[in-house]
Amino acid sequence: MYVSIKVLAEREGCSASQVYRNVREMEDSGLYPQGVKESGGLKIRVEDYDDFLCRRRRKKVGRKE
Repeated sequence: MYVSIKVLAEREGCSASQVYRNVREMEDSGLYPQGVKESGGLKIRVEDYDDFLCRRRRKKVGRKE
């Protein structure tokens, strides 16, 4: 299901600008070619967004500093 940034921000409990930054990072990764569409505004596929956040969290937890 595709939703707007505003709806996704309300669902995640964060600001719309944070979701927008996450979406741009998600697009730049190249792993989600169908994750974002621009049809009457920016729409994000919820499943791809959740998958991206899960991958990013796993990567942060596992990194060596």
